[in-house]
Amino acid sequence: MQRHFASSRYGLHGASYQLIELVAQGGMGTVYLARYRDEAEVVREVAVKLLRRDVGEVDELGRRLRDEARLLGLLRHPAIVRVDRLALLDGRWALVMEFVDGLDLRDLASRLVVPTGVTLEVIEVVADALARCLGKSNPST
Repeated sequence: MQRHFASSRYGLHGASYQLIELVAQGGMGTVYLARYRDEAEVVREVAVKLLRRDVGEVDELGRRLRDEARLLGLLRHPAIVRVDRLALLDGRWALVMEFVDGLDLRDLASRLVVPTGVTLEVIEVVADALARCLGKSNPST
């Protein structure tokens, strides 16, 4: 599934993204594991949330993605993925984030019994992350 994109947004001339593997698909778009190569030839793995092709510049989903990028860009918390940039790739908006390799909690819980102590720890971390988000609820500030 290897696809290459040259970024044309925010002075990223010379930067490129290579989509490696499909990670998830949802209502707004598709998330891929990608290899990012910057202008200095530094290469790292990132997650790229590529907006659906039918979403335009002024579409509501486009605005929501830009708001998501602004909000997540302000937040720093171990349980919140870091956003690197909002880019235009092949004419489509893309949210470029850190790639977090791990297990899907829903999938894990469906295959085995998660101990109560672990469940409470997860709830505590998620609640703390949500509290951090609520403190930054306006992406334009």
